[in-house]
Amino acid sequence: MLVLKAVAWIGLVLSIVWFFNAPGFEPALACIGSLITLGGLAFRDKNAKAKSDAVRYSSITSAPENGQGGRGGGGNAIGKGTKVIGGFGGAGGGPRGGRGGDGGGGDAVGEGSMVIGGDGGGGGWSDGRGGRGGASPLKRASPELLKSFGLTGNEGYGQGGSGESSPEYIRRLKVLNALSAEYLSANPTGHMEPMHGVLMPSIAYVNSRLSENGETFQVELIDNGTDFLFRANIQEERLDA
Repeated sequence: MLVLKAVAWIGLVLSIVWFFNAPGFEPALACIGSLITLGGLAFRDKNAKAKSDAVRYSSITSAPENGQGGRGGGGNAIGKGTKVIGGFGGAGGGPRGGRGGDGGGGDAVGEGSMVIGGDGGGGGWSDGRGGRGGASPLKRASPELLKSFGLTGNEGYGQGGSGESSPEYIRRLKVLNALSAEYLSANPTGHMEPMHGVLMPSIAYVNSRLSENGETFQVELIDNGTDFLFRANIQEERLDA
């Protein structure tokens, strides 16, 4: 960069000397070319300094889940006081689930400009459960960060809609809720664990009743017993093998 600047300055001086000694179109054109080069270098230096003063908040890592997480959003902050907040990549679906959506982002160009990208939506699950919708990064921002943006935290930040579950998943969830009501009626003091769309009774009770009712699926607890996954009945799989 310094060499290019030095060459441009030398060219400007020589073209000026040339013009005064032999006025004409060619020395004038050489002088203008040198001035354009120096102006472009000065503009680049200014932008580089502004970019170094910019604030950039971006989550580039993927969300860790069983399925492949989406890429985090990002962007470029160009200009004094500019800010970019990239959304987190969406979580991958459960075991063998779909890929999560990429986080949003963009380029903030111009003094004081700001870009806020939403989180990517979660990937669909292998058992048919729809992925969870992406949220605004401002939902998890600290009060100090919100204040630096001129926000209070009470504005209300959006959330994308969740993906639709498959008809069979919805049917299975209804069966599970019926068993939950059945268990509660027979065991009013029995423990039930709140999970996705259901109060889960004893897993042994659930799978036993599913088999008795002729259902071709079973329920498996995942994530240290905090969630569940519908799987094909192991006995049915062996019969088909």
